[in-house]
Amino acid sequence: MKNRRELPGVLILLFVSVILLGVVALTAFHDGEMQSHYEELDEGWLVTKNGEVCPGTMMNTLVFPLADRGDTFELETILPDRSIANPILVFFSVHSTITVELDGEEIYHYGQEFYEAGKLTGYGYQCINLPEDYEGRTLCVRLTVCEDAAFSSFDTPQIYDANWYVKDYLKENRIPLIINLFLVVFGICMLGVALVFTFSARSTQWLKLLWVALFSIDIGLWSICSYNLTFLFFDDLRLKVLSEFGLLYLLPISVFAYFYEDMMREGGRVRKGVYWGILALQILFTLSAYILQMTGLCRFPKLLKVQHLIMGMMVIYLVWMFVSDIRHKRLKNAVLFAGVVVMVSFAVTDLVRFNVEKYISMASGRRYVGGFSIGVMIFIVSMMIDFSRNVTRALYDAAEGEALKKLAYTDALTGLANRRSCEDAFDELDADTQKKEYAVAVFDLNNLKQVNDGLGHEEGDAFIKSFGDILREVFSGDGLVGRTGGDEFLVILNDVPTEKINMLIRQMEELIEKKNREHLHWNLSTAYGIGEHEKEPEKSARQLYKLADERMYACKQEMKQKSAASNGVF
Repeated sequence: MKNRRELPGVLILLFVSVILLGVVALTAFHDGEMQSHYEELDEGWLVTKNGEVCPGTMMNTLVFPLADRGDTFELETILPDRSIANPILVFFSVHSTITVELDGEEIYHYGQEFYEAGKLTGYGYQCINLPEDYEGRTLCVRLTVCEDAAFSSFDTPQIYDANWYVKDYLKENRIPLIINLFLVVFGICMLGVALVFTFSARSTQWLKLLWVALFSIDIGLWSICSYNLTFLFFDDLRLKVLSEFGLLYLLPISVFAYFYEDMMREGGRVRKGVYWGILALQILFTLSAYILQMTGLCRFPKLLKVQHLIMGMMVIYLVWMFVSDIRHKRLKNAVLFAGVVVMVSFAVTDLVRFNVEKYISMASGRRYVGGFSIGVMIFIVSMMIDFSRNVTRALYDAAEGEALKKLAYTDALTGLANRRSCEDAFDELDADTQKKEYAVAVFDLNNLKQVNDGLGHEEGDAFIKSFGDILREVFSGDGLVGRTGGDEFLVILNDVPTEKINMLIRQMEELIEKKNREHLHWNLSTAYGIGEHEKEPEKSARQLYKLADERMYACKQEMKQKSAASNGVF
């Protein structure tokens, strides 16, 4: 049975692995090297910061102390003689206003009104149209920084053929685009499944799938923003930055909430307390961040260090949790543990690299892109395997409980309801305030002792089972059929008029005669009595049962007298 429990997890792992391999196979190769549709403007720059000249003329090696709000930059160069058709200047700006001039004439500006209003300007690629005769002309880019600790270097600007820019960028970022779109679509599908089963089954076990779905959607959308792929959907840099930070601040909630049931089931008082404390802190921080951003009191980027600190606390807690489970031999899913380790490793690596390159070495001349999404993909696979194990275990336990319940309420020989089930049915009838019409019929199987003594108990069991099959065939469509003792049977009929009861009894007698023709040595027959609530409305279900039993006994005595008379015995 253990192997059966593991099977869904293995199937999910194989399914996701095939998808990932297909993505890699379809995107890892392309038709030749990317053609040169652009020219990098790396050399010959004169850069000033707050009026002071920065050393160096190579853009990819230019490094300076972190720029803060209010700092101004001026970047000037002579555009090369090489002509690019449909030219656009591609410039990556970070939390800055930007003004672009060509030979002293302004051709583009962005963000000044947001800066003056104290709002985010965003960051991302600015695509600035250039005239066809740009060669040899003087390009000047003026920036005003809008946030503290914004950047310490510039991405190398490019002159690109506008007809090829989007195609080349998508080709360069095809793998993250496909992976992140897959995460979003996968999350939406799983969210629908989780909501349907949570509300229909009314079970909390599907909440884990809900958190997996929300995490998958969140991380997929966040990564699309991080890779600057939002231009496929909108070109508003402010909306892109608001989405990226907003999704990042929501991200830890779904991850941490996934472990709720594990904490409640396995955790001690301290462990639960720390869990609730960190989760409450993250939720409070997220709400506060959104309120501060909407009211303009504090913009999203200023709160990034706080989010990094809380995420660090979560990482430490999860590591402590798994180490504790390993020490006390409580670790139930090594796959989930491995997924957490991989994701945490990627997250810590990215976090350290980001802060070192931004605040310490300031050596990166290009925008930062980490590998966190790879770790997330692996973690989501591990979450799905863990969820499938939990659901399979729950389904197995439910099936096992149903089987035990069936054993407790079913007669082993005939498969009919047993006495306990019949007693429960009486309780339900007596508790019914609407007093619906019903009838109770009691049957006593004749000649069982003769079959047991003459043909053996195995044949006697077949004798009992055969009569039970007749009762099931005749009465099961109209009520409950049960066996209350060795040769005693009970039928509870719901909303069946007297005429139909008589018809069902005749049908039963016909089947008995047919069975006797098939088994000439049996002489199958039954005595019965019936109590109808419509005719005895003052009686309870058990009182009707007693009345039917008395009538069955009278019927049995009458049958014995007729049998004796036919044999000449008085």
